[in-house]
Amino acid sequence: MDYTYNSLDDISREAEMLMKLSKKELGGISEETILRLFCEAERLVISKTQELANSLGFDKLNSVRLVCFKRNNRLGTCDKYGNIKIDFKTFFGYGYSGIISVLVHELCHTEHHNHSKEFWTLFEHYSKKVGILSLEYNGWWTENKESDNPYMYNCPWEYLDHPHKYKIIRDKICTPFPYRNTFLVKRKLNNELIAQLT
Repeated sequence: MDYTYNSLDDISREAEMLMKLSKKELGGISEETILRLFCEAERLVISKTQELANSLGFDKLNSVRLVCFKRNNRLGTCDKYGNIKIDFKTFFGYGYSGIISVLVHELCHTEHHNHSKEFWTLFEHYSKKVGILSLEYNGWWTENKESDNPYMYNCPWEYLDHPHKYKIIRDKICTPFPYRNTFLVKRKLNNELIAQLT
């Protein structure tokens, strides 16, 4: 694996290459390799989210973390204090524009803590501004007065094998954490590696 990552796109491409491996090949990849990918992904997610917040004018962002959610259908969350969590699996099949869409989505939740008309209008505006939605698009809240979810990810996650492959990767760096909606990433067990990355 390449250990030089300069952008979220680099991480996304690396994750895409991992998803092309067989389950047996994935099983042979070391914990350290996956943890390094996770740490680099987190560094770049934090940097990009802060960059987007500054350029788009979101001033209520408090913190950003990369996590491994237990729920398969959750890609990100934002609490009322502006703390954003992004799921590591966002890198495994959603592509660069999908990742940026999730970041913009959660940043919009720093302003609107729901999926109201105001939220979707804001999301459409900033999605166009960062170039992940066509400028001509005008459909978040039109005929039916509800979101029609136009941004469909070109995502292999729908295929049966994909979640099972991601689980192999996730389980290399995570341990069950009772009473929490996320897994505990083994970062504390790898302080020496993390120190090398910072």
